[in-house]
Amino acid sequence: MEPAYDDLVSVLNVIPEKDVHVSICKCHKIKCKVIPKYKKQIIKFEATDVNFVRNVSVLYRGGITSKRKYISIRSSLIMAKMTSSNVKSHIHFMQDVGIPKLLTYHRLVKKMETIHIGRLHDVREELCGGMAEQDKVDGKYIDLLQLLLRLAQFYLLADQQREDKLKWFGEREGSFKVVIGGDEAPFGKDDQSLSWLVIFVNYGRRISSPKEN
Repeated sequence: MEPAYDDLVSVLNVIPEKDVHVSICKCHKIKCKVIPKYKKQIIKFEATDVNFVRNVSVLYRGGITSKRKYISIRSSLIMAKMTSSNVKSHIHFMQDVGIPKLLTYHRLVKKMETIHIGRLHDVREELCGGMAEQDKVDGKYIDLLQLLLRLAQFYLLADQQREDKLKWFGEREGSFKVVIGGDEAPFGKDDQSLSWLVIFVNYGRRISSPKEN
């Protein structure tokens, strides 16, 4: 039957595209078997790490996005307003097949929490010993040396895939130079938190980008 099938397909080359589209949409097999396969592929893609990275990019690009803003972005990417009734519906790129969704904020945060970033220390338990109860504060922190070692490991791995290689300033590969500065400093107010800006100088001119901090 293969030659016969080839002949059937070859007919599509001489039929106007508009008529091909109309005829295929009427085909029961296309509606009931082919299109559902595309739907399954979309659902499968939404569960992949590639889509997860896409979600994290939306959350952190240009600074961390609030929960409300993330939900708004997610909605605008997958939903469209119906002009007549002002009701939102899922955007489809082909019949009954919607574009891949971003994860819900709850699912995204839950998945991010499974990523091992090192041991988190408790500020109240480890740094507030002997203080009056009203002076104790809540919070978490990571040991700086542990963080630097993990970041160095990451940069070495990423360097293998980049064209603009790390700079070692005449020293052996792996000799990182790190600059640490106070950001959002308390300015004498001891009741405010302090975050540290950790910069790997080995990225050279690219260090001017806040995305490298």
